[in-house]
Amino acid sequence: MTLPLIKGFESTWKGPASANTPGAVASEFSNYGSDPIDIDYADIKVAVYDTPPYEGQAFVLFRDTRDGKFYEVNASHCSCYGLEDQWQPEEVVVAEIVKRPRYLYSDDAMINGLIRVAVIEALEGVTQ
Repeated sequence: MTLPLIKGFESTWKGPASANTPGAVASEFSNYGSDPIDIDYADIKVAVYDTPPYEGQAFVLFRDTRDGKFYEVNASHCSCYGLEDQWQPEEVVVAEIVKRPRYLYSDDAMINGLIRVAVIEALEGVTQ
């Protein structure tokens, strides 16, 4: 499954559009010798990995197919490391996450605005 692109980004996940898969997301969180993670249970709705010079930040929104709840993962790193060992899902409340002004640590209003549109579109019609 290929994740939808966010308008304004060449890719929602690092790499070519063909790499925008749950496997690509899992591999980024398993780099640099950490144990591989299995996220087959994650129905990924939005996945963004922004990599300005010497750092990276990621936001992943997914529905857990085991319990039907929505979760987010937030991660970041400096130039020395990657996203390894940061897959730590936190349950989200749909009514609250669509109102959030920032999804990445970045203060870039355009990037966060594009992510917000993608989150709202991904959760349209969802009730909790």
